[in-house]
Amino acid sequence: MCSGKPRGDGILFGPTQSGKLYLSVYYHRQPNRLQDKCIWCIPPAQEYEIFSEADDKNWQDGHGHYWSVHNQGNSPLGTQDERICKFPRTSNSGDSWHGYPVARSRDTPSDDFINNWIENKVISRKIGRDIQRGNL
Repeated sequence: MCSGKPRGDGILFGPTQSGKLYLSVYYHRQPNRLQDKCIWCIPPAQEYEIFSEADDKNWQDGHGHYWSVHNQGNSPLGTQDERICKFPRTSNSGDSWHGYPVARSRDTPSDDFINNWIENKVISRKIGRDIQRGNL
């Protein structure tokens, strides 16, 4: 695992092989009653590795967002058993990326994106259908 540099807003990792920086932001690590944020249950370095895999394998949707899973979607990423995570497209190409686990049926990639993951054995058909139905 790699180590990052702590900053005021999170832990900075990178660059990835393609030159992207990644920020594990603190507000997706600490529950806050004032914010409705999903919370990671994995260490920041693993969060960065999952982002790096999405970047390396170009798991990017038509809007420029990256998506990923861990252990073919069989392992939770968030404190509410989320199995998929999103890394929203940055506003500027030089900005660091960040991500978060995605709560059920809140924001998921398209069915075509999930079907591609199933075809390429990134996830099983069962996991894929559960994501599409909003069950994971």
